[in-house]
Order: sequence, then C-alpha cells, then structure tokens
Amino acid sequence: MRRIINYNFFDIVCKRALSTKPQELTDLSYNEKDTLRKVAEGDEAAFRELFDRFSPKIRMYAINLTRSDYLAEEIIQEVFSNIWINRQQLTHIVSIEAWLVTIARNTGSNMLRRMAHEQLIAKELSAQARMVEDVEQDLEWKEYHEKLYNAVASLP
Repeated sequence: MRRIINYNFFDIVCKRALSTKPQELTDLSYNEKDTLRKVAEGDEAAFRELFDRFSPKIRMYAINLTRSDYLAEEIIQEVFSNIWINRQQLTHIVSIEAWLVTIARNTGSNMLRRMAHEQLIAKELSAQARMVEDVEQDLEWKEYHEKLYNAVASLP
C-alpha cells in the first residue's frame, strides 16, 4: 500500500526560510547563528536550547509523516543525535529550521522504507514457515497412513 506524504509543513518552512532576509534571521531572544556556533564548539547548553526550540516542530512534522507518536520520538532522537555527532558542520547552515525539517523528512522516509522492507521480509519468512509446517504435516500424515495400512495389512 502506497502512502501519500503531506509536505505542507515542509513547504511552509522552506518558503519562510527563502523569504527571510539575512538580517531577519536573528532576534533579541534567540540568536540562531550564535547558538549554532556554540553547538558546533560542543556547548551542551546551546544544544539543549536548540533541542528545546525545535523539537516540538520536528515532532509535529514527524507525526504528520508517520502518524505515530512512537516513530516521531524515534525521528527526533535520530535527528538530534545526528546533529550532535556532526555538529562541526552547523556553522555552514543558513536556516536551521529548514535544515532540521529536511533531516527529519529524510530520517522519517528512511525509517518508513526500512519498516516496509522488514514487514515484507517477515511476511516472506512467515509464508516459508507455513510451507515447512505444511510439509511436516504431510510427512506426519503419510507416516500415519503407512502405519495404519501396515497395521490393517497385518490383521488376520
């Protein structure tokens, strides 16, 4: 079954990122470039700030993509783990929100693809197990009939 993915949130984020002028990227309460620089340097408090600010948006996007709270939490964990592991690259990011949504989309798509593949393998293994079970039952049935035939044949 093929699932249609709603990219409205992603489209809105990208349009906002493209229409925002560079001097508008920062405000007094949150300096995106400074936070990204701090995270790139390994500042855990800045990473926590980044997580607190963007994880609800990523969660909303991930739930929309997967229709699952559990998978959404997995995507959030994967996205922010990858950010921390590759934090040195953060200084090159122009719009963190658009970048995070792209990572979430790719992570979610990969996760859904992997799950579909695993389900296909599980179905195939289940079908093979049923075939083996059927063969075993056939052998048992033949053995039973052979013993029954021999028993009947040995009657006086």
